[in-house]
Amino acid sequence: MTESSAIAPTSRKRAAHDDTPSAPPTRRVASTRAAARHVGMAEITLRKLRVSGQGPQYIKLSSRMIGYLYEDLDAWLSSRPRCKSTSEHKADIRLAAPHRPSAA
Repeated sequence: MTESSAIAPTSRKRAAHDDTPSAPPTRRVASTRAAARHVGMAEITLRKLRVSGQGPQYIKLSSRMIGYLYEDLDAWLSSRPRCKSTSEHKADIRLAAPHRPSAA
């Protein structure tokens, strides 16, 4: 068998430097439950933070559905103070007080 009659491989892997366009990165959306699990807190705490404006950015998916981008959750976590002990700072998170109807 000569070199010219050798069978060429039918499948070739693309080179890492190939300039073909790739698909844009996907932006994953988490439900409130999944977002709470991702940041390590109770779902109700995340909801209270959202109502008070102290939580991570969210997306209103429909009139009854809220979503969180994982990149926003990670950015919010990165923005939170990192401490070595509880005595380093006073807790700066004040959750929204429960609504109490006024006595009329």
